[in-house]
Amino acid sequence: SLRGVRHLMDVGGGTGAFLAAAARRWPSLAGTLFDLPPVVEGAEAQLAEAGLSQRIRVCGGSFRDGDLPGGADAISLVRVCYDHNDDTVAELLRSVRQVLPPGGLLILAEPMSGGARPSRIGDGYFGFYTMAMTTGRPRAPARHAELLAAAGFERIRVRPTARPFISGVLTARAP
Repeated sequence: SLRGVRHLMDVGGGTGAFLAAAARRWPSLAGTLFDLPPVVEGAEAQLAEAGLSQRIRVCGGSFRDGDLPGGADAISLVRVCYDHNDDTVAELLRSVRQVLPPGGLLILAEPMSGGARPSRIGDGYFGFYTMAMTTGRPRAPARHAELLAAAGFERIRVRPTARPFISGVLTARAP
C-alpha cells in the first residue's frame, strides 16, 4: 500500500511502467523516475501519453556516479539489486537511506533466491541469468534484510507475493 505516500521515486525505473501504474492507482501521488539517461529517453513521451507528465518528473543519472534526487518520501527499487554485486547494492541502499526522510519507505521488489530452500525455477533461471551477465545474483530475503539493516533501515518486512521466484518484496523504513 502507498497510503500516506506523497512522492514516490522509482530508481532504475526504466521507462516508468511501475511508476505510472502506481500513479494511476494513487491519484494524489507525485513521482520521480530515475534511471540512466539513454534508458529514460522514451519515458517522457510515454508518461505524457498516459496523462502523467504533470505528476511525474523524469531524471537521467546513475546511482553509481552521484547523489539521488531528493524530495521523495518513498523509493522503489524494482528488479535493480539482483543485477549488481553486494558492494554496489550496499552503496545504493546507503544512498537511498540518505535521501529518504525519517519514516520514509523503501520498497524492494525483485527475483528472490529461496536461500536454504532453493526454488528450481527462480534460483535456476536467475542464477543462470546473472552468471551470463557476469554480475549480480539473486538474494534470499534474509540477505536483503542484512543489507538493508547495514544501510541503516528499520522495520524490515518481507511481504508475501503470489510468485516469489519471479518477484519477492521487502519494505523498510528510514529511522
